[in-house]
Amino acid sequence: NFTLQLSLSKMAEDGSQRRKNAWQWPVGCRQTTSIIVVFGNAIAFRYFLFPLLPVDVRAVLNILFTISWLLTLAGGAWTMTLDPVDEWVVETERNTAPETREEDYLRCHYCKSMVQMESKHCWDCNKCVSDFDHHCPWVNNCIGSAN
Repeated sequence: NFTLQLSLSKMAEDGSQRRKNAWQWPVGCRQTTSIIVVFGNAIAFRYFLFPLLPVDVRAVLNILFTISWLLTLAGGAWTMTLDPVDEWVVETERNTAPETREEDYLRCHYCKSMVQMESKHCWDCNKCVSDFDHHCPWVNNCIGSAN
């Protein structure tokens, strides 16, 4: 545990950039797997399952599958694209730190900025996330208030 903390603090001290979203390198293995599964489902439905369906229900099931597939694709892409970073970290990066009382915030020594009370530092993305829930390896992004 101490070794992990030491290497993470060195990463932060080295000035390692925070991940803006899931599309930045390195792309995770699980993220690649989830993208392959989503597109694989469409291919499997179209070329294997669709021909086996009774002709009278093909159109309806094709429309239902297409709608659900597009919603899944859009939701995944949206979650991977958003940056759920604490807005105060962004303001600190721009040198426009918010005016607040000391008891209203915490200080993250990894991000070297003020963060809101609900924020937590994500080790995978190297950033503080507002209302941090977890880092999802399937979308390779943090799940927080923005997404």
